[in-house]
Amino acid sequence: MALRFDGQTSALPLTKPEVLQLAKKLESLGRLARHVAASDVLNDHGTGNYYIQQVKGNEQAQAALAMLSNAAKTSAYAYLPYLPSQEQLESALPADIALIERGIECRVIYSPVAEQDENVLDFIEHSKTANSTRVCAQYTPPIRLSLFDNNIAYIRAVEHEEIVITDIPQIVMVAGSLFELLWSSSIPFVLSGEEYTPTAKELTVIHLLASGKTLTSIATQLGVAPRTIDRILQSLEDRVGAASRFDLALKIQELGWLNAK
Repeated sequence: MALRFDGQTSALPLTKPEVLQLAKKLESLGRLARHVAASDVLNDHGTGNYYIQQVKGNEQAQAALAMLSNAAKTSAYAYLPYLPSQEQLESALPADIALIERGIECRVIYSPVAEQDENVLDFIEHSKTANSTRVCAQYTPPIRLSLFDNNIAYIRAVEHEEIVITDIPQIVMVAGSLFELLWSSSIPFVLSGEEYTPTAKELTVIHLLASGKTLTSIATQLGVAPRTIDRILQSLEDRVGAASRFDLALKIQELGWLNAK
């Protein structure tokens, strides 16, 4: 299976100021959280329902990400403003495969330099995350960001060693807004060289839609937000080159996906 960067896919317009504004706000909140964590005013659960944890060094960072991935129940998103090393990719592969096998919604945004990197392409192929991976088409803020279940944020400014992990709603909300803004303006990786095979979750959505269910009822049945179902369908449109949902339905029939299990 080969991967290529789909330079023809349209992305929503994005201006540097709106990303920069969110990125600066997130960095300010992250810096504040690091100071609070370092001051020992709070321990991991010192605020009652919320916590701030400070992590230093690559080994602790990888261990923290693995722990958060293992604990994820519904979703795991990541934005990487730099090119990950082969060692980092090899370390992350088992956790990413486990997330996919558990049915966790995964989305990853890479910086543009990743589009021609063989290590990244091999990782995407082996982890089977091509349908949920995008590359920033425009401005890339220098903040390493991960979100788990939309309620835990992992934040690291590229120039700093310190990492902060927190579930404080105000920080998670800004982190989520930044991720969604970057996602909406990014361009998907697409499969080439062979026909795309939908995932088990995509097939479930396809069959439920074909049975006459609405996006809202499908989301309720699968225990996800309606926008998640919408993103799955948008991703399928990108994969098969459909111009609309009606066109997607026709292509699904042509490809025989309704008969797949």
